[in-house]
Amino acid sequence: MDYYNLIFLALKEANKSIKKAKGIPLARGAFGHITYDVDKLAEEAIVKVLRENLSNISIVSEEAGYLEGKGE
Repeated sequence: MDYYNLIFLALKEANKSIKKAKGIPLARGAFGHITYDVDKLAEEAIVKVLRENLSNISIVSEEAGYLEGKGE
């Protein structure tokens, strides 16, 4: 696995996704901070890329908290 390119792809997708953001507060994230639409859009794009390439990965994220991997 080429992690450099995976990270680059995840950030590229996040960058594309945040162009739709309006700076609207949505709710509180898993750790109690205010989640804005830009946060949620970027995190969803990054998680999607990671899950597509590392299907069993568990992720700890600021907005969603702990996202358990699928396991084998």
